[in-house]
Amino acid sequence: MTAVSINAGELAVGGHDSVLEAPGLGSCVAVCLYDAKKKQGGLAHIMLPADNLKSRLNTMLTVRYDADREHALRYADKAIDKLIERLKHLGSFPDDVVAKIFGGSEMFVTLVSGRLSMGRKNIESVREKLKESAIPIVSEDVGGNVGRSVKFFLESGDVEIRKRM
Repeated sequence: MTAVSINAGELAVGGHDSVLEAPGLGSCVAVCLYDAKKKQGGLAHIMLPADNLKSRLNTMLTVRYDADREHALRYADKAIDKLIERLKHLGSFPDDVVAKIFGGSEMFVTLVSGRLSMGRKNIESVREKLKESAIPIVSEDVGGNVGRSVKFFLESGDVEIRKRM
């Protein structure tokens, strides 16, 4: 069995003999896409909500970043698009894919003070992008104020979650 650790801003896809791991999720969200017919899937470790937030900031600062492409997988919209694209290359059809999402914690509740936390923004952005992509969410463990680590077993589609305070 091949185990792959996916850090923040990264993604990976694999077949039935793979285990994809996302360690140390705080406000980040792990998006697991799974094709049960082909026993393959992928995991994206998302750090930030949609890329348009960064675009507004860049415009305000009148700064253009040429490194945007290498950091695109940090964002929910870009990472989910890339994950879907990679699964298509493996032969999965979007209609056969379901999603499971994890993370999006409020790790520093006292700092949030009434504003929408980064964890909640990430969860909303992931849900919105999956809905737009017509991929149903069949399982989730999101929010709260605990960190999580996730193991995604592609043979079965099962996910093991470890929570930490």
